[in-house]
Amino acid sequence: MNIIRSNETFYTINLIFFYVVGPLSLTFNALLLYMIFTRTPVKFNELSLLQANIAIMAIIGAISMMLSQHRSLSVSDFIAEALGPVKYIGTPSISSHIAYFLFWLNMCLPSLTLINIAVILGMFAIHVHTRKTH
Repeated sequence: MNIIRSNETFYTINLIFFYVVGPLSLTFNALLLYMIFTRTPVKFNELSLLQANIAIMAIIGAISMMLSQHRSLSVSDFIAEALGPVKYIGTPSISSHIAYFLFWLNMCLPSLTLINIAVILGMFAIHVHTRKTH
């Protein structure tokens, strides 16, 4: 039984995250990336805020998936859901592994997949660039 579909409160919260928080998060990520790459002078650490936003979306995605599958919220299961691809390592189908990896990379919304790949690659590039310049 799907707890999100059977419980009106959970269903409403899930819809809010899917249609409001997800797109806002996408916009926020794009704004932070713009600030990082244009070196906009701001009084906060954009990269840390970006990493925190991605982590929060991963947590929300894991909880949402566990509730939708009516599973208990155990710590080990939560970590496996949040890290997604880890439990698919060793499966015979490489394509299913890649598909699952891309699904969990989006942190909630299928439309965020490419943005989050770009964010992760961008964060890596910034890290490499700052190590070379210092």
